[in-house]
Amino acid sequence: MVPRPARCWWTPPTWTTWAAARRRRCDRNWRIAANRRVPGGSRRELSPGCAVYSSDLHSSAGNWTGAMTSLLPKFSRRGGRAAALPALLLLLALPPAALAGKGEDVIARVQKNFQSVQGLTVHFEMRHQGEGDALLAEEAGKLFLADQGRFRMEARSQTVVSDGETLWSYSPADNQVLIYRAAEAGDQVLTPRQILFDFPQRYRVEAVETAELAGRTADLLIMVPTDEADPTRQLRVWVDRNDGYPRRFIIEDLADNVTVFDFENYQAGQNLPEDTFRFAPPPGADVIDMR
Repeated sequence: MVPRPARCWWTPPTWTTWAAARRRRCDRNWRIAANRRVPGGSRRELSPGCAVYSSDLHSSAGNWTGAMTSLLPKFSRRGGRAAALPALLLLLALPPAALAGKGEDVIARVQKNFQSVQGLTVHFEMRHQGEGDALLAEEAGKLFLADQGRFRMEARSQTVVSDGETLWSYSPADNQVLIYRAAEAGDQVLTPRQILFDFPQRYRVEAVETAELAGRTADLLIMVPTDEADPTRQLRVWVDRNDGYPRRFIIEDLADNVTVFDFENYQAGQNLPEDTFRFAPPPGADVIDMR
């Protein structure tokens, strides 16, 4: 049996129901054409529409492959639904209409920050916790965002780059590169824009609180899925009241897994070089073209 390529960093191992069904469908359609050499490594063509899975999880190596376990169901794009991604706080006692209005105002500030982004960088930290707050994985890195869907995510375990047309995902541990058409990668790829910007499209605001986070006053949005089949129990988003940037996301799923994203040091208006959003496979890398 031909081994399947390594698990993408966005693939959720603990979302067992959806992932198992998807994996079975994928297995039935899995085809790898004859290998042929291309500059920078070998290239394998896979049947279109087949998501990438692996029998082993990279989370044991400390990357955020496994740490994304509860994120894909929240931020993946399925059927046209785009997505994106605590403290004890005082709940604002607002009537439903006012509550919805306040939540919409906060979300509008977040969206305004990203609608006209020309060049933005931000550092992130992520940790994924299981039952009993057991730390399953953690990761840190830097995001680069620009207009026209361009981005770059650099972390210890993974680099994901898109120029708006092509998306590359590189795993140093496997020396493997996955290539997608950016417009068609939504079901497999969790992009920074989905985390930071698109989350309102799959969640509704259930409560709005005022919070203190790292010395900042923030609006805390308590959000729940609009789709009853979504395995997310709750999404919490801390939005800096001063600048309108999201500072923390906490995602809790129905299996009691918790994933936390913290974002710091936003730098807007950056003049990012064009090659920031391009990727050349390292020599000898296994290149798998999913286009």
